[in-house]
Amino acid sequence: MLPSMMIQIPVENAVKHALRDKPGDRELWITAERRGNGVCICVRDNGGGYRPNSNRRGTGTGLRVIMQTIQIMNAKNGDNAIDVTIHNVELPSGETGCEMMFLLPDGYDFGI
Repeated sequence: MLPSMMIQIPVENAVKHALRDKPGDRELWITAERRGNGVCICVRDNGGGYRPNSNRRGTGTGLRVIMQTIQIMNAKNGDNAIDVTIHNVELPSGETGCEMMFLLPDGYDFGI
């Protein structure tokens, strides 16, 4: 039921903008776990964190497509909305990574 772009675009961004030229180990995690009355899907990398003003930044089209699609779907779902966050995380290795997280509430209607 989950639109594939909600995983594909963050993974593509991690590989293209964070991991491609990173020295050392390049790691990417995709996890899903039940949280409260929904499911949390997380895409996390060890590529140095989210840097919106970086010279390696792309056009932002992928993130814009995700956010616009979720906005359209959320308008139809009222208070039962998908919550999206993008933030930097400190990893157990001491590195900084970027994490994009989607909290998908139970009973969400993914139809447009």
